[in-house]
Amino acid sequence: MRDKLGVFTDIGAVFVFIMAIGTGLDITARFFFNSPWGGTYEVTQILLLAIAVTGIVSATAADKHLSVDIIYAKLSSSGQRILDFVAAAFGGVFFVLLSWEGLDEFLRSWEIKEKTDMVGFPVYPFRLLLVIAFCVCAMIMLCEIARLLRGKDRGSSTAEECPEKLI
Repeated sequence: MRDKLGVFTDIGAVFVFIMAIGTGLDITARFFFNSPWGGTYEVTQILLLAIAVTGIVSATAADKHLSVDIIYAKLSSSGQRILDFVAAAFGGVFFVLLSWEGLDEFLRSWEIKEKTDMVGFPVYPFRLLLVIAFCVCAMIMLCEIARLLRGKDRGSSTAEECPEKLI
């Protein structure tokens, strides 16, 4: 299952590469020709958002989000499981709400064929990426809740326990 979700890491890496090349070309054009490419700032803004979102999916799938273990370590295993359940439930609701709002924004952006101001770069594909990424995160949280309800501890892998049909 991690292999299927690893595509988000690969997509993020491609976006980092594109952003680095674009920024490098912009700096080169500015330095040698005193004529920077005007769209670098816009493209970088969009790509940074896409990189962050693909990273969120990768971290969620690998269960590698930051956590504070000071209180968590002092809880009993059932207390830890309850805290994990509450965190997964809040995370799931959060990602569902982001997906819902993102879908509304994507549909609006698609309808008006939204583009950036300077270079006319289309925005709606990246809004769709947001929706897909947040939906995947919501499904991972659902799998986490199911895993916790089955009595499994936090150490087991979230993405590997999800049914193939879910992701």
